Order: sequence, then structure tokens, then C-alpha cells
Amino acid sequence: MRKIAVWVFVLVLATMAAGADQSGISREDLSMKAGASEPGEALSLVWVEAYVYPKEVKEDRVISLGVRVTTKLEAVEATFDFNEKKVALTSQDGLSWSGAYQIPDGVEPGLHVARYGIIGVKGRILRTVDFFVKQGSQLSAAGNNIAEGEIVKSRNWPLTVTATGAALVDGKVRILNRGHKVIGVSKVSGYQVILEDGSEAWLPMSMVNNPLDDYYKYGYQSYQAGDYLAAIDYYKNTIAMDSDFANGYFGLARSYYKDGDLEGAYRSLMQATRRDDHNMEYKLLANTLAGEYFTTARSKFNDNRFNEAVAAYQKVLQLKPSSTSSWINLGKCYVELGLALEADESWREAFKLSPEDTEIHALLRLDTDSVAIAGGEIKKQTVARVIASKAKAVAAVIAKKEMLSVKVSNLPPVISDDTVALVKGEKTKKGTSVKSAVQSVVALTKSLGTPVKEKGWQTSKSGKSYLVRFLCEQGTGVIEAFEWLVDVDTKHVSASNANARLLMDRW
Repeated sequence: MRKIAVWVFVLVLATMAAGADQSGISREDLSMKAGASEPGEALSLVWVEAYVYPKEVKEDRVISLGVRVTTKLEAVEATFDFNEKKVALTSQDGLSWSGAYQIPDGVEPGLHVARYGIIGVKGRILRTVDFFVKQGSQLSAAGNNIAEGEIVKSRNWPLTVTATGAALVDGKVRILNRGHKVIGVSKVSGYQVILEDGSEAWLPMSMVNNPLDDYYKYGYQSYQAGDYLAAIDYYKNTIAMDSDFANGYFGLARSYYKDGDLEGAYRSLMQATRRDDHNMEYKLLANTLAGEYFTTARSKFNDNRFNEAVAAYQKVLQLKPSSTSSWINLGKCYVELGLALEADESWREAFKLSPEDTEIHALLRLDTDSVAIAGGEIKKQTVARVIASKAKAVAAVIAKKEMLSVKVSNLPPVISDDTVALVKGEKTKKGTSVKSAVQSVVALTKSLGTPVKEKGWQTSKSGKSYLVRFLCEQGTGVIEAFEWLVDVDTKHVSASNANARLLMDRW
């Protein structure tokens, strides 16, 4: 009987094409920049998404690259802060572009960026997406041999045509009879297939059997027998057949956990809970994984590996959002990384969970006596007023700690240089460059007899943008900062604090 190879009908961001595990992709594992193009950019796009998967790179050091748009493009290419050689992405329709890239072993652990050149008929725009290469990640001994831009093949399973029907081949209809064997790769509304003679065809899903139940049973039996690798393979197949099969994700999660793959267990369980957030078995496993990540996070923090500690605490909170201690410790990690606003937000989340906790009061600089307690209940209006009245003091205290710290986010030099250059070259309302305006302010202050020690320019990550600061110390330890938020792709610069806004308005 003729054998048909059934290939995936690409649904961008459903399978993410290159290198994506068919067990499903969690949004938490994606690093993405999305939105409409800005006025003044060379291309006018209603929507553009650029992503790197995974955002934390480990083990085989393979990343998936992708861009999705609503208007057809001419080409998409990617470069990296550690390698300016262009990687060409491929597309079947001009709208969904994808590829894969294997990061060389010589690339240092830490934060890196991919820069996409998005090219249309009328011009070119840039989108920058960051990702993190974990310590100790290296190419596997066997080697993946993934070429730049190559699409990584999906997994597959055997199917049988159960009802005679028509397949569309090169625009013509061909009849396939019951009993034909096919190899399934992805379950969507229809299959794109390649016949043995090389011709392409479309095959309705109703024409083939669905072995999902059998594969789930085989997975459970393998798990019970302690053969976790076999269980993982069976469960992956169930999810490839039905991407909304919650028990398939759960079976995969506990099999990964038993096999010692905590990351795989986390990703799979998050997919399961999205599809069924009331299942007690899922919640019990979530508590177990949260405990594992909490231990890891504390260890990373103690080793001064704050980026990795943040990633671990974030996973604890995805699994167990009610963990007050994780919110507190996450804030402390952010302070070490120079991210004051994120630290404050984390501590406020902790305060919502445990408003009577004195450690949180100290971190937020709250006056404990002002937090009224009546009958064991916090008066919400009083707490709200206290938080509001202390907001400026909180930001100032954390900002001062941040500014005086010698620890600055370890951004790739290309990002640090570009963002600082954009700010320095930005014009005030009177047409003066920011660089000249800052120098003038410092000179004027010194001329008035105030000692000023320039701390220089610093760049750190702030949400989807980059925060650029010029710091100086006046008198005896008084720190002043001028802050701007920068989008490196659109080159948009906006003043972010009172000092910078004053400078932009009046200088």
C-alpha cells in the first residue's frame, strides 16, 4: 500500500515551526515584541510580532526565530549581538517567517539580543528581542547540525485512512481508499501531504483514524512501569494529535518530573493548568514543582546569580501565586539587578497577600502604626492611603539603593551603546542635544559652588524598553538622576522622571 508522508500545515505561533517541541509552547517560554509599527517607520504595519524561543537557552543551544505580520514582506533576516552574520528566515506566504539558529559554544552566558531586519517593498524596520543563555549550556555531544534558518522537523505517528475520500493534489482531486497508511505530524483542520512521487496534496482529517486514546493508554502504562522516556514519547504524541488535551500535558509533566527534567515538567504542567485550572492532581504537582524552584532560586541568589534567581522565582509564582516569600525574594533580586520599579511591584504583591508582615512594611517603608488593624482585619481604605502617601518615598529609597549599587544589568554592549547614543543625540524642545544639555546643567551646578561628582551613563532593562540614566552625586551623597525610556527599534526616546522632563522642556 502506498505510504504518504504527512507534513505540518504551518500555523504560526501554534507550532512556532523551527525547533518547537510538539508538546506545546508556553507564552512564558517566549521572548516576544509585538504591536503596530510606529508613525515615521519605513513600513506601515497593522501588527508585527517578533519572537525568540525559548527565552532561556540551555542544553542544545538551539533557538527558534520568527516574525509574523499582517502585510506580505519581501524578506526577514536576523543578526545577533555576538554575531552580525545575517540569518535568513523563510516563509511560504510572506506573512509568517521562521527559522532556527544554533548558538556557538563560545557565546558567553547572560543576556543577548536578536535583531530582526523586516524588509518590505517600501523599506525596512527593525525589531529587537532579548533572550538569556544559561550558564553551563552547551552543544550536545551528538550535535544537532542545525543550519542557520533551517526548519526543524516535527515528530510523527502512524495513521490509517478509515474512509475513502478525495485528496487535493496539485489542484486536482485524487481518491485515497480506506486502509492507506499515512504518517501524521500535526493535527489541524486538514493535512498538507507529500506523496511518494513528490506531488503535494491536501487530505481532510475526517479520512484518517485518531489513535489518541491508544497513545494515552500506552503513556500511562509506561509511566506506571517506570519507563518515563517511553511515557514522554507517547504523551507527546497525544498532544501533537490534540493540542488541547489537558491530561496529555499532565502525563507529560509528571513523566518529565520523574525523569529529572524540572523544566520540561514546568512547561507541560503550565499547559495543563491553562486547559483545566480546577484539577486537584495538577495543583498538587504544581506545589511540588514550586518547592523545587524555590530551593533553586535561593541557591542562585546566594551565589549572586540574580538573573537566574529571578527566572526561578517567576516560575514559583506561576505555579503558586500565593507564595508571599517568593514575591519578597523576587523583589530583592530585582534590587540587585538595578530594577527598582519591578522590586516595588513585587513587594506590593506580597503586601496584598500578607498586609501584616513587618518585613514587607520595612521594604516598602510603611509606618506600621499607620496600618490600622480592627478585629483582625486590615482596613483597606487606611492601607490604600498609607501606600499612596508613601509611594514617592518608596521609589526614592529603592532608586537610591539602585543608583549607589555597583551592580548594573549586564546588557549586551551593542544595546548599551545604541541606547545611550540615542539619548545623547535626542533634542530638547529648544533644539539642544541631551548630551550638551546635561553637560551644561552639571557645569552650571558646579559654578554655583555645589560639588558634583559625575557617575556617568547606565542602561538597564525596563519592561519592553530600556532605561537610560545619567547619574551624578551632589554635595555629601545626594544622588540625582536623569532618566529616559528608549525603544531601540523605533528609536523613540521619552523622558522618564522629573529631572529629565525638566531638562527636555527648558534647556
